[in-house]
Amino acid sequence: MNADRLLTLFEPISEAPDAIPRLRRFILDLAVRGKLVEQDPEDEPAEEQLARIIEAKILLGRRERTTKKNRPELAEESLDFSLPVRWTTAPLADLVTVLNGRAYKQSELLDSGTPALRVGNLFTSNKWYYSDLELEDDKYCDDGDLIFAWPASFGPFIWNGGRAIYHYHIWKLPLHSPEDLSRDYLYLYLLNKTDEIKASGHGISMVHMTKEKMERLEVPLPPLAEQHRIVAKVDELMALCDQLEQQLSQAEQSRRGLLEAVLREALRVPEANSALQGRA
Repeated sequence: MNADRLLTLFEPISEAPDAIPRLRRFILDLAVRGKLVEQDPEDEPAEEQLARIIEAKILLGRRERTTKKNRPELAEESLDFSLPVRWTTAPLADLVTVLNGRAYKQSELLDSGTPALRVGNLFTSNKWYYSDLELEDDKYCDDGDLIFAWPASFGPFIWNGGRAIYHYHIWKLPLHSPEDLSRDYLYLYLLNKTDEIKASGHGISMVHMTKEKMERLEVPLPPLAEQHRIVAKVDELMALCDQLEQQLSQAEQSRRGLLEAVLREALRVPEANSALQGRA
């Protein structure tokens, strides 16, 4: 799908106020369904890389793989589409460790020290608290870490704000085997899942999301080489969305400027007439 074709398809709906967000969701949905880039029969099947990820998980001393036999709730987490050839699926817990952040007492939040990353800092709040606590290493997040906020404001992030202590309402998701799984692809999957929940109107359900439910999320897993192709294509198309958004914003500003000019002119006419009548 090239830029010219996308622009042609997008033009008829470009006036809709939510056109760009819908287009972004559409791109992500195609990506995780295997419909954004072509499959390559030379790619190593995802089952083989998954086997290495599970082996790495065991070597790290993390829990054994959760099998379908002891996952009776799997059906409600299953995918609603057919997987492309050479793809597989895995519960999130087979790919990453879901680590809880730390809950704070108010007395532990200071004006200096190590930044304490809260959910608000990921969305709208510029107010930061700090801590002088010395904690185990898995309570800190560093640049490049994949994290997920799970209260009412929720979604995945790739953290790039330096070393910080992350709050209890944030999960850190270290990969079992970074050599066999693209962090950026997993981020796209979680972003798509977040958009899916928000679009369904059930976003408030994230308030009740548990670590166990998060671990059971079923992830569509392409071959590693295809993951990289998907990420590159999504980056390309999202950059195009940014351009479209900027053009629409500029067009809207032009329309508003024209409207304001017309209104000013319309308001000026009665004033001029009144002045003329006063001199008559």
